[in-house]
Amino acid sequence: CCGSPGRVMLQIGSIEMGKKFYKLPTRTEPYTTESSLNDFQCGMESYEGTMCNILARADYQLGEIGTLDSLMTTSYEKTILDEEITSRLLYIRNGIDVSEEAAALETILEMGSGGNFLMADDTIDMMYDAWYPKYTDWNRDVEAVGDDYTYVLKKANEEWKRRLAEAPDSLLDASTEEALNDYIKEHSK
Repeated sequence: CCGSPGRVMLQIGSIEMGKKFYKLPTRTEPYTTESSLNDFQCGMESYEGTMCNILARADYQLGEIGTLDSLMTTSYEKTILDEEITSRLLYIRNGIDVSEEAAALETILEMGSGGNFLMADDTIDMMYDAWYPKYTDWNRDVEAVGDDYTYVLKKANEEWKRRLAEAPDSLLDASTEEALNDYIKEHSK
């Protein structure tokens, strides 16, 4: 079952066994869901499996990005939202910076007990390194969207359409594409 917590537990176990016992790189399958819609179930199952894989430090994640319905359907919108899940989780996996620079002890001592650190130069500088969502929304304008809970999917829809519109006709250089087309013609007889 693609959305099962038991499946996630097995993946974590295989990552641990591969890394600690066999000393081999590990491969997993994130982003999977039983849901056939981009709904709460889809988000929960996709996040759960991907979180465990990324935080367990799988070496390679097989490309189920954007899939729905037990890998039977692909959704461009889910592909965009799965990218955001990955971005979010990689940020978490990097952990908290506890370096002297990040601790800003000089600023703390300068501001003193009860001081306001929010407008300190160190705080302003560090806030630009924080993670911010591209498609999900922390500052939802309730008046603008009302009861429309599909606005995140609409943003994801606009993004994949933008990417396709801006994509080159081919990622291959002209000579490689010509050689590939010649090979296909020759072997398609």
